[in-house]
Amino acid sequence: MSTLCLPTFSHNAAERPAKTWFVSRHQGSKAWIEAQGIAIDEFVHHLEPNNMPQSGDTVIGNLPVHIIAHLNENGIRFLHLSITTKDTNRGKELSHQELEAANISLEEFLVWKVKRELLPST
Repeated sequence: MSTLCLPTFSHNAAERPAKTWFVSRHQGSKAWIEAQGIAIDEFVHHLEPNNMPQSGDTVIGNLPVHIIAHLNENGIRFLHLSITTKDTNRGKELSHQELEAANISLEEFLVWKVKRELLPST
């Protein structure tokens, strides 16, 4: 099995080394990422205001688009844990093997919030 190489955004390494965060409450996802050989520094269920990634870090998981935009705007790389699953599996805890069958993969996304009014004022 080959391991994935995860480059990071540039940051000031003198402050602290870049970290890789894995954000998920699902044990199957955690088992899958561990099997990929990716060094994870922080396993968390949710991102909390008092424990957030910093510029240069990488975050892996499934997050709402506005949070991904916030991460990207702050120099944090985001890798989406993507799966293609049947409707019958939605909302169900999937094992490492079931995730493999659902073609689990990592996809990098850059999200930027459009800062203009989209709806006319009344």
